[in-house]
Amino acid sequence: MVYEDVHQYGGHVCVNNVDEKLFSKYRLNAAMHRQRMAELAKLRKDFRTEILIEEGDHNFAASGYADYRWIPKSYFSRAVFYIFGPYLVLISFDHQPPPPNILIKSAAFADAYRHAFDIRWSNAVKPPTQKGKSAKRGR
Repeated sequence: MVYEDVHQYGGHVCVNNVDEKLFSKYRLNAAMHRQRMAELAKLRKDFRTEILIEEGDHNFAASGYADYRWIPKSYFSRAVFYIFGPYLVLISFDHQPPPPNILIKSAAFADAYRHAFDIRWSNAVKPPTQKGKSAKRGR
């Protein structure tokens, strides 16, 4: 659903509290999804993805199309929110087997969560690069 929406409309995809190992475990064809999204990012200049992960996590599986920032461990949770277009998706990884997902189609909710995400993003830490540069806060 994310791919189809971004393919048609572009936009800003925000994902909060990501553990890429869990996303890969529960998403069907995770590698194929990441490849399709990376290809789409090359075609659509009006598309960007930002992902907040736990400080110290170096699993940047979606780096082909997404930017990552670290949030402090004390703020990290296994309750995820995912925003794209007018959609808000709530996911809990505290449940086994596969986590429950709640999809809400509401521009008002998506915009409110996107605003909260943007505040968190602007205060998050840029992870060090592969070349060993130090982490920095903000945009």
